[in-house]
Amino acid sequence: MLGHVVFHRPRGWGREASSFPSAALLGDVLPETEACPARAARLFLSPTCRGVSELPTGRAPPPSTRDPGARGGGVGGGMEALRLRLARPLQLVAQRNEKSSSELGRFLAKQIWSQQDRQCILNALAQLLVDKECTLLIGRQFRPILLDLLERNAEAINAGGQINHDLHERLCVAMSKLIGDHPDVLPFALRYFKDTSPVFQRLFLESSDTNTVRYGRRRMKLRDLMEAAYLFLQEEQSVFRELWDWSVCIPLLRSHDTLVRWYTSNCLALVTCMNDEHKLSFLKKIFNPDELIRFRLKLLEELQIRKVERALVLANPDTSLWHREKGLQYTQGDIVSGDLSANVIAVCGVVLPRQQLVPKEQESTINHFVLVESTCMNLQNLAMAVAFQNPVLLEGPIGCGKTSLIEYLAVITGRMKSPHILKVQLGDQTDSKTLLGMYRCTDVPGEFVWQPGTLTQAVTKGHWILLEDIDYAPLDVISVLIPLLENGELLIPGSGDCLKVAPGFQFFATRRVFSCGGGWYRQQNSHATLLDKYWTKIRMDNMNKAELKEILQGRYPILAAVTDRLLDIYLQLTGDKHQTSEISFPACEQGVEETSELRKENKRPSLEGRELSLRDLLNWCSRIAYNFDSSSSTTAVNIFQEALDCFTAMLSKQGSRQKMAEIIGSKLNISKKKVEFYCQLHKPEILIREHEVAVGRVRLLRKQTQALLIQREKQTFAAARPSSVLIEQLAMCVDKGEPVLLVGETGTGKTSTVQYLAHITGHHLRVINMNQQSDPADLLGGYKPVDNKLIWLPLRESFEELFSQTFSRKQNQTFLGHIQTCYRQKRWHDLLKLMQHVHKSAVNKEAKENASGSPLKEKWEAFGLRLNHAHQQMKMTENFLVFAFVEGTLAQAVKKGEWILLDEINLAAAETLECLSGLLEGSSGSLVLLDRGDTEPLVRHPGFRLFACMNPATDVGKRNLPPGIRNRFTELYVEELQNEGDLLILIMDYLKGLNVSKNTVQGIMNFYLSVRKESETKLVDGTGHRPHYSLRTLCRALRFAASNPCKNIQRSLYEGFCLGFLTQLDRVSHPIVQKLICQHIVSGNIKSLLKQPLPEPQGERAVQIEGYWISVGDKEPVMDEIYVLTSSVKLNLKDIVRVVSAGTHPVLIQGETSVGKTSLIRWLAAASGNHCVRINNHEHTDIQEYIGSYTSDTSGKLMFKEGVLIDAMRKGYWIILDELNLAPTDVLEALNRLLDDNRELFITETQEVVRAHPRFMLFATQNPPGLYGGRKVLSRAFRNRFVELHFDELPSAELETILHKRCSLPPSYCSKLVKVMLNLQSYRRGSTVFAGKHGFVTLRDLFRWAERYRLAEQTEKDYDWLQHLANDGFMLLAGRVRKQEEVDVIQSVLEKHFKKKLYPHSLFSEESVRKLLVKSSTQMSVMDGEFSHVVWTQGMRRLAVLVGRALEFGEPVLLVGDTGCGKTTICQIFAALANQKLRSVNCHLHMETSDFLGGLRPVRQRSKDKEEFDSSRLFEWHDGPLVLAMKEDGFFLLDEISLADDSVLERLNSVLEVEKTLVLAEKGSQEDEDNEVELLIAGKKFRILATMNPGGDFGKKELSPALRNRFTEIWCPQSNSREDLIQIVKHNLHPGLSLDRINHQGTDIAELMMDFIEWLTNQEFGRQCILSVRDVLSWVNFMNVMVEDEEYSLFYISSVTSFVHAACLVYIDGIGSGRSSVLIKEEMNIFNS
Repeated sequence: MLGHVVFHRPRGWGREASSFPSAALLGDVLPETEACPARAARLFLSPTCRGVSELPTGRAPPPSTRDPGARGGGVGGGMEALRLRLARPLQLVAQRNEKSSSELGRFLAKQIWSQQDRQCILNALAQLLVDKECTLLIGRQFRPILLDLLERNAEAINAGGQINHDLHERLCVAMSKLIGDHPDVLPFALRYFKDTSPVFQRLFLESSDTNTVRYGRRRMKLRDLMEAAYLFLQEEQSVFRELWDWSVCIPLLRSHDTLVRWYTSNCLALVTCMNDEHKLSFLKKIFNPDELIRFRLKLLEELQIRKVERALVLANPDTSLWHREKGLQYTQGDIVSGDLSANVIAVCGVVLPRQQLVPKEQESTINHFVLVESTCMNLQNLAMAVAFQNPVLLEGPIGCGKTSLIEYLAVITGRMKSPHILKVQLGDQTDSKTLLGMYRCTDVPGEFVWQPGTLTQAVTKGHWILLEDIDYAPLDVISVLIPLLENGELLIPGSGDCLKVAPGFQFFATRRVFSCGGGWYRQQNSHATLLDKYWTKIRMDNMNKAELKEILQGRYPILAAVTDRLLDIYLQLTGDKHQTSEISFPACEQGVEETSELRKENKRPSLEGRELSLRDLLNWCSRIAYNFDSSSSTTAVNIFQEALDCFTAMLSKQGSRQKMAEIIGSKLNISKKKVEFYCQLHKPEILIREHEVAVGRVRLLRKQTQALLIQREKQTFAAARPSSVLIEQLAMCVDKGEPVLLVGETGTGKTSTVQYLAHITGHHLRVINMNQQSDPADLLGGYKPVDNKLIWLPLRESFEELFSQTFSRKQNQTFLGHIQTCYRQKRWHDLLKLMQHVHKSAVNKEAKENASGSPLKEKWEAFGLRLNHAHQQMKMTENFLVFAFVEGTLAQAVKKGEWILLDEINLAAAETLECLSGLLEGSSGSLVLLDRGDTEPLVRHPGFRLFACMNPATDVGKRNLPPGIRNRFTELYVEELQNEGDLLILIMDYLKGLNVSKNTVQGIMNFYLSVRKESETKLVDGTGHRPHYSLRTLCRALRFAASNPCKNIQRSLYEGFCLGFLTQLDRVSHPIVQKLICQHIVSGNIKSLLKQPLPEPQGERAVQIEGYWISVGDKEPVMDEIYVLTSSVKLNLKDIVRVVSAGTHPVLIQGETSVGKTSLIRWLAAASGNHCVRINNHEHTDIQEYIGSYTSDTSGKLMFKEGVLIDAMRKGYWIILDELNLAPTDVLEALNRLLDDNRELFITETQEVVRAHPRFMLFATQNPPGLYGGRKVLSRAFRNRFVELHFDELPSAELETILHKRCSLPPSYCSKLVKVMLNLQSYRRGSTVFAGKHGFVTLRDLFRWAERYRLAEQTEKDYDWLQHLANDGFMLLAGRVRKQEEVDVIQSVLEKHFKKKLYPHSLFSEESVRKLLVKSSTQMSVMDGEFSHVVWTQGMRRLAVLVGRALEFGEPVLLVGDTGCGKTTICQIFAALANQKLRSVNCHLHMETSDFLGGLRPVRQRSKDKEEFDSSRLFEWHDGPLVLAMKEDGFFLLDEISLADDSVLERLNSVLEVEKTLVLAEKGSQEDEDNEVELLIAGKKFRILATMNPGGDFGKKELSPALRNRFTEIWCPQSNSREDLIQIVKHNLHPGLSLDRINHQGTDIAELMMDFIEWLTNQEFGRQCILSVRDVLSWVNFMNVMVEDEEYSLFYISSVTSFVHAACLVYIDGIGSGRSSVLIKEEMNIFNS
């Protein structure tokens, strides 16, 4: 009779029955069993625990209740002891099995089982399990410990160092019998066979030598073994087919035993993947028909028996289950979980395999984890899913312990750390490549290796993997996961591999749910919903109060006295979050509607940006638990202060903080007055002692460093109350090792506070400015081309540190200086020799002084190995392009224990921040450098600390941090100083070096507060917005005044505050603030103060401009005589000079186009002898354009070439970032560190920090956003770093002066020109309605017009210059307009002011064209030869005169007109006349700057003479057409310019200016000594032309106004008049060709063509036709070709026929598309008639 087993569903599963395949209702299972045995098998449960009702608390029993003799294997620390009743099943087995009845009966007779007894019983059961008669019985009766019995047998097989082959065979047969009904047998079998021989290993042994193998008395029969092999193969065909060598089974097909033959043949059929037909014919060869029928019946019988077995398992009511251990009850019939084998563990009653024993250091982690009831239930469900190898999804709110639950299960099952459990934080930018893998280069030149991703590693090696935040995963990641979850296969695109899941692989994911209206909702529209049907879902909720209490008591027993109080505070702050509730998931929309009402009722203060979670509570408790003393009177205050830091410090509003503090205070019996004191008045004291720094309640040790550090100037840090509180909060976080996130408006001192703390504690702080293009490789490191500098930088640092520890620094100062000189001058071989010499003597010195191995000696020896490695790398780089893994700043800081600050962290993309998630997990969290192929995390130095800063998400381009990352930081909000007392401290601190009266300090404070007030109401900056004054603005002014450059305190204060607060205002607000400065800050007569000259600065060359002294650069100062300084330009100049004289502040100049922003900076640079470099920004500006990138050097090696900005920083040049607000804001934010007082830039590629030269100045110019296309509003944080200036338009009187002086134009003419401009600006143009007053004329046009006067050559004495000016004005201004009425407006305005009549016909007559062409060239033969087809129609004559005139004066020309109006032809004519090559580029939508500038191209064909010279070159720079044209002094044409992106074309701005210069930043600096970036200056004959179709045509758009203004624009109307077209036809028609054999000189054909075209364009179906000269010429060309072919052709085609065919070809064939053929026939009939 068979035994009975039943499965009880654990409590709490009714809620989510569908989540578990194992949780199907009993009634549903039986029918399934018949239909699908394999599926039913999976429904059987792994050993489980009777409901969690018997697990009321999470604490393990006290030590006294544990059996002293229990084996430590089964229960890790923190796991509770469980017991299992074995008496009943043992009795059953003893009754059924005579052999074991005596042994088992002995134990059943005992009253109490000792530890030894229990082990004997388990061993006896393990032996019975491998007895094939008892296998099924034992499996059924002892299901909860089946895995343990299997493990015992596996251990016994290998006991004593020799393999017990007999036991191995018995175990294999037992497993094969159990594999179908018990789901945990298959994973065990797969693990077991990985390292052992096959079931039929006997066949291998017999073929070699039998004598060595010992078998028992009754060895297994071969038929049992082959049956077992067949069952394994049926269960996991793909695995066992590959795993075992089946060739030894082939001889068994001749066996005498028919059963052996039957199982062998079936095995071989499966192994060779035969189809049914082949299998049948194969079996027929081995068996006769009777045998086949008998075996088939046997198969059916076996299937029936298996079904009965399963039914019995389901129907058995008396299952033995694990129970919670209650006290000391080691009675007869029980075993405890501690008795289990060391290779398994009972997790909440589910027995799971264990990889390795938990080491001692990990036990503390386990003991920290408190198993409360809900956790126990979730853990049981999780273990159940793992036993079934189902993918698991944990859902729950932030901080409910999803990740830690999985980590805990991993630790207790022996998966301590990576790679046994791998974690990946997903974001919406995560690439599937990071999961699957990619090719990476190695240290060996030219070698690439496949680096498997985390998911691939887990799948192939059978590890666990956890994907955090699966709902953020993009579609390509989800598409990788679907086949993995569905079929257990991982597809790797590109490599064609399909990886099968290895045994032991387990897939986990977490999904965050958000509280909304009392319920929970998931993120909507997530791609992860595609995976929903594959998961076993476990839903976790926030814990209730009782459970939280249990956790706190378990983790912090020292806080037992105050636990309730702490919980009350936390629960009051989090509201209803931890109330007992069922998780339900309402639709998001409905939830959002209800939320607002609920929020009104809910009293808890709202938190911005993040929610409080269990993490914050545990953080708070761990802070309090340190040095906790319940008897001390200060304990309550201490708890209160920690609560302020943990719960209120992240709030931005003082009011909210106070409210929260009052709630906390009331619970801790702290009076309201005291709460107010801590919130508003408490100011911690900062004491810096020799060995420690004391900040309020925190003590930090000062780091004693001996390394050679460059002393930086002392920082000014004003210890105002908010700053002191912030320093204390930061110091606390540093002390506790918590990562810190500082949030606050720009200019509040976030970065400087961290810098100050690092400075006073002696830590090395590295600052990284994050931006949108930040890459994880910048932080962690990546493979980079090996540069000798990269090799030697870390070596030099290590060397100097070791040197100072071994030898005296003072005595060896000159030697160390020599080391630095070698490094600076790149004398690497000398450096190597010096270091090797010192290394030798240091090792010898240490060996003599310390006989036993000293740590210093070991360090020197390790350094010696690094030196040798560097030597090897240097040798390799001489011949090859070598890549090496260069560790990023973050990775280095983690290893060395430095502090790191990630500034503007919220600009970085999500996947860049994912790499931080490991570091944020507690003080032991670290990084894994996956790119290097590491699987082990870096060893984290205990001194490492992580800080981050961000502006709130209210600013342009700023966004919130992902909540998963934000919640792991301790967040502090940095408020602005607004308190008067704090401001006074700050001002005094800055001005302490000067003897300033108290009244002045008070006045400065009053000024600051009043100007802030005015800025919110009255003041307007140059762009029409409210100016943003921050603490940074005040400090800038104070810093200027503190240095007292004017040697007069009052004057320095005045200049400093004008510099900070005046410059960005418009002309109306300017006097208001100036008055405030005079009123509050400057006492006495301001006029007399300003009359005093400023003293010349000592110790450097300086030049005085507008009363201020500016230091002179490398060049000789040159005053540009042509540049005209009018009174408003002088005002602008004064503003700029004031800033430049201060020396360090970046300047942003904003103003309309062509008001002279760039030209003023250039003039000033020349006047002070400074180099000036300009960078043109565009919409796709990349940070690499500023900083540099890897390019190929002359030998073809990749090397880092520094960009223009870095070059200027090193050499102290002035740099202009033109059109700043065209560039993406988040790219520009990468420059923040340079614009701060730090004036430094971190180059991620070389991991180097570059500090700016003292003379370096940064200027930026921009047009106002909104008025000009593509201009963006810059963020407050970015703008606030600049000193802003605003340039207004020049008054008309000054314009006349400038024209007179610059263009030598008589004053009377100047006034006429300006009057014309003002008059035209009062009109509006229809076609450019948005250009406003600049529709007809801009300032650039005015200067162009005047320049034409200056450059005109005229020899006649009484030449009419007025007529000349009027004519030029007409050609310049009327040449571009597109309507006749606009031409008339311009003509009438010019005639009115010049009192001269204009005759357009005579201007564009044939005579004028002929004169112009003669003037342009001596080669008139060109016109007769190459351009003989050109017909000088009225339109062409006009075009030739206008273009010729513009090119004569070297102006860039833009031709706008419809297709086929001769734009390109005219350009070709003038290039040919000038005898210059015309280089042209056809623009298109995806055009890049490299298309016309040039770029690096692979070296294609090497000429023989060059081959020896540079055989290793891979790439070389090829000049583009524009660069070639500039070098050759040729013509350059941009065809269809409007198709290209404006951002690409903005690169041409400098070429379109009068100077015609181009900085080739893309090419990088050349290899010569001065390392200059190439600057091209075009010659006098260089001309640039562009053509475009007018906007409105398909895909065509107009150019941006800023770009168009730089060209002389010319409108080209279509030559569509009948006369013009007839003239063109006659000119191009073959001589003598006519329709009626009479020579009409082409008139008849031309007239008939025109008649047809006119008729066609008037028909309804012909209106779509665009009439173009090209079509007419095609028609003529077809007829000409037909005539020329007549001589050779056999068929004569008349001119009439060719005329008709040409018409069909050009016009009619195109009309027929989509039209009825009737219309076409009609047309043909008309023709023929």
